[in-house]
Amino acid sequence: MKIIIPKKEFRQALNNVMKTVATRSTLPILNNIYLKCRQNAFSVFTTNLECYTEMTVSATIEDGGEITLPARLLLDVINAISAAGSEHVILESQDGKNARVHAGTYNYQLKGIEASEYQEYLPQFNFSFGLSIQGSVLRSMINMARSAVSTDESKPSLTGARAELSGGIFRLVATDSRRLVMTSCKVECEQGHDCHFLIPGKALNDVFGLIGDGQTISIQLNDAANIVSFQVDDLKFYSRLLDGEFPDYRAVIPENPPINITAGTGALKDALEGILPIARENGHIVKIFLQQNQLILEAASSETGLARIELPCQKTGADLEISFNARFLLDALNTICAERVLLGFGKSLTPCLIRPEGDSQDFLWVVMPIRPA
Repeated sequence: MKIIIPKKEFRQALNNVMKTVATRSTLPILNNIYLKCRQNAFSVFTTNLECYTEMTVSATIEDGGEITLPARLLLDVINAISAAGSEHVILESQDGKNARVHAGTYNYQLKGIEASEYQEYLPQFNFSFGLSIQGSVLRSMINMARSAVSTDESKPSLTGARAELSGGIFRLVATDSRRLVMTSCKVECEQGHDCHFLIPGKALNDVFGLIGDGQTISIQLNDAANIVSFQVDDLKFYSRLLDGEFPDYRAVIPENPPINITAGTGALKDALEGILPIARENGHIVKIFLQQNQLILEAASSETGLARIELPCQKTGADLEISFNARFLLDALNTICAERVLLGFGKSLTPCLIRPEGDSQDFLWVVMPIRPA
């Protein structure tokens, strides 16, 4: 085995696949990166058995073969080699167990494990159908959804996001039972393949870090293996799906709330940030008073004092007094790019509906209120 690899591309590929190296596995082989070259294709691959990442790198292959090398060590070596003057790295192995990695005057002999031990962990998935989506759109959707993913392992179905494909609309929904976010967009897909599945929150974070705004992402599903794949250019990321039933989220989305206000998104964010120094001393609780064309925020703490901020708004419906976790409201507002935001209310113990002004279908938040003490 002997290959000549562009140093920059090799380092990028290693950084990408490091996300799915097994760090606590009892299987030493999964601490390694699987490297394979056939004809004009050189691939690097890692898995922790929950997620898999594979990336293909252009290289000059003088002699094909395969080997596995310690993942962290190999990345450290390639980072060190970056100081060498050569633009390429040469990787050689005579026996499939040990490798020589060199560039310029930098020369390393690395001990590996035969690739045959890795074979059973390589993905062998056939995907029945898929969809295509722009990278910028998917990144935006993931960024919104992951804000509401639960970290409570006792409720595993909430530790990810529900993905839905229906009538050419792709949707992500996440909730931790105290707030909910739903975001959707039109996508290119085969007709008649409506479905839904649960993507783990960790996988969402990994995908968010792997894709770029100017790329087109292919998402494919394998129902039988309970696997979803994300593919862009020469990168493939696979994740096992979560089991369990996601709650009936539509039942908690308020329909036609009787009280509505419209306010400047930036002004409301600034006001909530301004209330936090006092609110954080009392569980981030902020009390909201809705009066005629005025929104009043109050936070109180027996230790630090009182904060009160008034904002102009446009209001329809009755006056209302209601309390929320200020951080949850800020999380919602931080995902809204529109200049103005619409908040819909019912009673003091019913959830608040938050969405960009003029956009009621593609994106919304639901935040549960806090019961007064």
